[in-house]
Amino acid sequence: PWAEMWSEWDGPQIERELRLARDQLGINMVRVLLPDSLSRDGRGNPVVGERVLNRMRQLAQIAGDLDLRLMVALFDFSEAFPAAGTQAEAAQLAYLRTLIGNFAGDERIVAWDIHNEPDHYELWRAGRAPEVLDWLGRMADEVRRLAPNQLVTVGMAQYQHLLAAGPDGRRVVDYSDVVSVHIYNAADAARQLDELRRATGKPIPL
Repeated sequence: PWAEMWSEWDGPQIERELRLARDQLGINMVRVLLPDSLSRDGRGNPVVGERVLNRMRQLAQIAGDLDLRLMVALFDFSEAFPAAGTQAEAAQLAYLRTLIGNFAGDERIVAWDIHNEPDHYELWRAGRAPEVLDWLGRMADEVRRLAPNQLVTVGMAQYQHLLAAGPDGRRVVDYSDVVSVHIYNAADAARQLDELRRATGKPIPL
């Protein structure tokens, strides 16, 4: 559904469900994932089409009208973590410039999440975590440059990976404004959060 909401766009239905979530659950922010497959050119590079921009604008308007804020997760389902200076990286940076350039400073978007669970993708599982961490740092730097008044985060699947250092020595928590982690072991959640709090003074939204 997090992908189909974009391809099978239904603004009134999204408004109804977000209103219910606000009124019945008391939420004040929604994290939405922007699938990499939504817009690609003939060579498979990410590009931002007017359809995506229009739907993003509609979603931001719906959220704003309900006094909700958005966290937008980028590059969802993308397996591409290209090296610096490559054409593939240049295409991703151009994608960020177009997308974020249209929403930088928009108070309805609180944060940009660089990637959803990049530590669950094949490159990381194949023992090449430094390549992923290097990519995350470069993308985070570009997002911060483009949108200095919005927050940057990375939704990691395993809490300890937030503390892994990339080739430049930085950890994910070092370039995150807020700490995002997806805890799949509820019984261990308190211990994991305590360890993160000892490792960083960055806020950990709950």
